[in-house]
Amino acid sequence: MSYELKPLQRIQLWWLAVHGGEGWQKDLKPAFKGATDRDRMIDAGLLEKERRKGNAIHLKLTDRGWAYLGEHMTSELSKTPNAATILEQLLGRLRRHLDARELSLAEFFHPRASVEQQGAAAPDHMPAERPSGPETDGRPDPGGLPSRIAEAYLRASGGERNVRVRLADLRDALPEVPRGRLDETLLEMADRGDAALYRLDNPLEINDRDRDAVLKTPAGDPRHIIYLGGRGS
Repeated sequence: MSYELKPLQRIQLWWLAVHGGEGWQKDLKPAFKGATDRDRMIDAGLLEKERRKGNAIHLKLTDRGWAYLGEHMTSELSKTPNAATILEQLLGRLRRHLDARELSLAEFFHPRASVEQQGAAAPDHMPAERPSGPETDGRPDPGGLPSRIAEAYLRASGGERNVRVRLADLRDALPEVPRGRLDETLLEMADRGDAALYRLDNPLEINDRDRDAVLKTPAGDPRHIIYLGGRGS
């Protein structure tokens, strides 16, 4: 990027972020004072602009825009009243994230202290030392749930790796795990290359259980089956 963003521009990017990464320019708060700042962010690869119905301008954060926000989370923001609204929406998203992972706000800020105060063992979403074994391939398992997924997979597959297992069977094997948290973990495992998620391409293979158990990727693509221990083919 050839220039440094101003605090006002950063908060404009955050407005788009809390609205899912896109929105109409006419709704942007705080609004652009002119087209120059907007166009400079477009030129820097942070934003995309598209004219849609009625010639209205639609804005969208690019991958570079998301990366910029991730790298500048502690940078100065404009002290505009709109910052309070953006904070409220950001906290709402944090609340949904905590609910999906069954975390309290105290555990988010003080994970170790929270467990010690309760005098309880660390739950499966807390970092903890776990022995290496076939279910983790000897790799660190900071969350616990990936190991439980691997164990459930092996039970469903008869102890074999790199064979097809229906997500419906995997969900049945982990009934205590909230669906949102399980889906999030599966997607993270796929991103790391620890799992491969595929759709069933033959409609005749898809039954009601598969439709109920379908996992949707961030792009909205359906996934019905999982492979662990190698890329399925």
